[in-house]
Amino acid sequence: MIEEDGALARGLRTIAFTKARVITELMHSWIVEAEPALAARISSYRAGFLPAERREIERRLFDGSLSGVIATSALELGIDVGGLDVCILVGYPGSQIATWQRSGRVGRRGEAAIALVAQPDALDQYLVSHPRAFFARGPEHAVLDPHSAEIEGAHLPCAAAELPLRAEEPWLAEPETRACVAALEERGALLFCAIPSSGTPRSSSTTRTRAASASRRACSTASSRCSRRHTS
Repeated sequence: MIEEDGALARGLRTIAFTKARVITELMHSWIVEAEPALAARISSYRAGFLPAERREIERRLFDGSLSGVIATSALELGIDVGGLDVCILVGYPGSQIATWQRSGRVGRRGEAAIALVAQPDALDQYLVSHPRAFFARGPEHAVLDPHSAEIEGAHLPCAAAELPLRAEEPWLAEPETRACVAALEERGALLFCAIPSSGTPRSSSTTRTRAASASRRACSTASSRCSRRHTS
């Protein structure tokens, strides 16, 4: 990354993904110690930074004032980081999906290079010794329990904010879903009411504004939980 013929020395904007916060900070410290002139041009990025700090790093990545960033999976999803040239995976991320998601951060505006720096653990060593096992395999299937109380509890308010939940909908008759709706009504996240024109009861948001805001928070929380579980 920092050698005379390394990516940064060649002017290639680089992102390195690690699997732990401590490795992220250690790599950043090692690079700054080895090349003090790069201190203003590289940054670490991880969960635990203040939102304002993270937005500033994202801005500098996007406008090109940062040449390199060492990140955890916190920079893997949902953020447009502009044109990057090189992706270094410090250890196999643990899944095909995460590997290609991180790799997809580079090459959006042209050619790019992606490198995996294998760690000593058995999975990394196996993939290095059997690269076809990686390239011949497609992404994993997402596995989700739709009746998980945690997932339903986060997503039902999102659904109600978009369109009232009508009692005659078959999926609402599932015992697990009925129990979740009842719990949400008890907390005030959903409101049970009747439609005068048809007399059909429904669950809708307590107020449209309040529920829409709560739904955005719930959807964001549910998405981040799934993301964390997927990439851990």
